[in-house]
Amino acid sequence: MSDPQSCGLALLRAVPALRAAEAPASAALTHHVLAATLALLTRWAGPLPGDVLPELLGACAQAAGGADAKGARLQAAICCELLLGSLAAGGEAALAAALEREQPLIAACERALREAVLPAGGRAPDGEAAVSAASIVARLVVARESCSATFVAAGGLEPALVARLLDARAAPPALLVSVLLILSQLARASARHFDQLARADVVRLVAPLLRIGRDRDGETPGSHLLDEGGGMLSEPPPPASLTAAVRSRACNLLGNLCRHSARFYPALRGTGATAELIRLCADRDRSVRKFACFAVGNAGFHDASLYPDLRPAVPALVALLRDPEDRTRANAAGALGNLVRNSAELCADLVAADAPRALLALLVGAPPGRARGADAHSSLQIALFSLGNLCAHADCAAALRGLDLDGALGRMVARQGRDPTLDRYVDRIYAKLDALGRG
Repeated sequence: MSDPQSCGLALLRAVPALRAAEAPASAALTHHVLAATLALLTRWAGPLPGDVLPELLGACAQAAGGADAKGARLQAAICCELLLGSLAAGGEAALAAALEREQPLIAACERALREAVLPAGGRAPDGEAAVSAASIVARLVVARESCSATFVAAGGLEPALVARLLDARAAPPALLVSVLLILSQLARASARHFDQLARADVVRLVAPLLRIGRDRDGETPGSHLLDEGGGMLSEPPPPASLTAAVRSRACNLLGNLCRHSARFYPALRGTGATAELIRLCADRDRSVRKFACFAVGNAGFHDASLYPDLRPAVPALVALLRDPEDRTRANAAGALGNLVRNSAELCADLVAADAPRALLALLVGAPPGRARGADAHSSLQIALFSLGNLCAHADCAAALRGLDLDGALGRMVARQGRDPTLDRYVDRIYAKLDALGRG
């Protein structure tokens, strides 16, 4: 047993006996064993064997609630790092093994998160431990929807905890990315947890994250950590890719909060998040642009209450119809359609920004076969559906008629070939125009 991996696994298998011991020194010894294990398994190329994973989970849970605060925090951090490494290296097999122990694993990670960011006795938060624990939960909630509910049941949406996890001034960007993903999955799945998300004041906490790293010449929120004395410890700004990921995830979360209802519309207005989302439609990062226009579109889907706030978004959305990424073009096209879905209030703005012409250009310029494969989210299909929304209003319909709508639709069909979805959306456009004429 001379290789480091074998030695590390042997040490892990010794953890049960250490945990069972009642001697005061057992907790400290367990910590040292786990620290040595981590060092030995740093270059481990695969998932941890199934027989050691339960013991690692038990050690993590014990550490998070241990009486030896400093040792417990270190032990929990080591356990989470080992588990995270196993998940990263082990692929589907490691993930399946972790999901078999969904409840104890997520409960242990929640406790580790809480101890890391809400430590007792005035100690400084442990950013590394929090990042590892949150990363594990994020992987699980993406893999299985029930993991989100498990995280909530374990206390993951408790307001004080969420406030620390989303603290723009103190939380490391890597932690923010994972926590935003967890909350976004919760919001996306259903409105079941909206009451708890509202009690945690999530929109207010997320709004400052939309500005992280946006202006690299100014102070970068999130580039500070608390030092041991509770003061602020300046650190170099995090990589642009990481701060862009925070902005992107923040946009995605706000969009998913608006997915099922208008519940969070007042909060978007009250926190100034709407204006920030509009600015991010022109962000230098492609993922940020994609999710910013997704959020703007959902902010106009359920009712027209935010239309006055969303008015400045129209030119930015029109520009995004020429974005290199098809999903971004689709989100922008959908957002423009949503801005006339509930009233004609913004029709003049769409016409002034040349939105009808840009939508038609997207249709005619789409590569042949773009609608194939039942891709309900292609920019071609979304633009065609949004044109139907525009055709319900006289000003937009007149602009489209003046741009030879019939000819553009004919060229699109000739280029794409017959397609049931395209045919249905074209019929919808003409039904809207007929209804407008009859009115």
